[in-house]
Amino acid sequence: MLAVEEYGVFVGARRGMVVVRRGKEKIAEVSPANLDYVILGTRGVSVSLDFMELMVRHAVPVFLASHGKPLALLTPFTQRHSVEAVKAQVKAQHSSLGAGIAARLVYAKIMNQARLLRRHADNAPRPRALLEAAAAIAGEAEKALSTSADSPGDARPRLMALEASAARLYWEAYAQLVHPGWGFKGRVKRGACDPVNMALNYMYALLASHTWISIIRAGLDPWIGILHADSQRRPALVYDLVEPFRQPAVDHVAARIYRREPSWQPGECRLPKQERAILQKEFWRGMEKTVRVGGQRMELRDAVLYHARLVARTLLGEAEYRPFTWR
Repeated sequence: MLAVEEYGVFVGARRGMVVVRRGKEKIAEVSPANLDYVILGTRGVSVSLDFMELMVRHAVPVFLASHGKPLALLTPFTQRHSVEAVKAQVKAQHSSLGAGIAARLVYAKIMNQARLLRRHADNAPRPRALLEAAAAIAGEAEKALSTSADSPGDARPRLMALEASAARLYWEAYAQLVHPGWGFKGRVKRGACDPVNMALNYMYALLASHTWISIIRAGLDPWIGILHADSQRRPALVYDLVEPFRQPAVDHVAARIYRREPSWQPGECRLPKQERAILQKEFWRGMEKTVRVGGQRMELRDAVLYHARLVARTLLGEAEYRPFTWR
């Protein structure tokens, strides 16, 4: 993966290699064979047509993004979904199989929230309170796992209620993990102005981009959801599969970074360029950490692709979906 967001940087191609320059200085040279995809910031980054042609020829997707949020995706015309897998996606929206996958996704997300609090309890001012919150959250996860229904739509109200109940406990406890000087009072998605929420939103966008590519590589359609209802505003399956990975990929990183005393305060509701660079570096460093998946050990970034492919195989009747749980 190559992420380029620095103002004034040029991305081109020379002798079959991707070359990144700042003025006359070459700051990176990468073979397309070593790239899963490329993320380009839309402001201040310029690219050549030769670079775009090189990416298309090697089937390397290119994301255009703003503050981590994906805006557009360049893929070759030869990049196709698996027709049978996409048909199975649609069918799952009206079956107990889809309801089971949705329940397992919610279970994994909530359970990983509990496990994050346990991991960080020793560094919190009130560790016992965190452990009690983790126990209560784990109880909500078990309720999600026991949910059964004839379709995801039938299961959705109960699953969303359990997710909301766990979230209230989780974010209240999470506030203990960051320094109070950062002004984190609770989770804010849109319009966040405190550094912690802005950082979470930024890294969630990076995670969504990575998940989006993983879904495409698995042959699935990012817009056909299972847990989340279909929407013209966002790719529902991306937000389905991202759920169990939020805690190890983003929340864990933010808790570590913002445990320290504040070193800056936002003058407006946006992250400074240098802070985005730090978050991007730490996010991808975290994605390279090894995790246990189905008896194997692999990098967290590869675990996302593994589970996208596992969903596809489950929909096709070739496997049983077991969600990612952080250990």
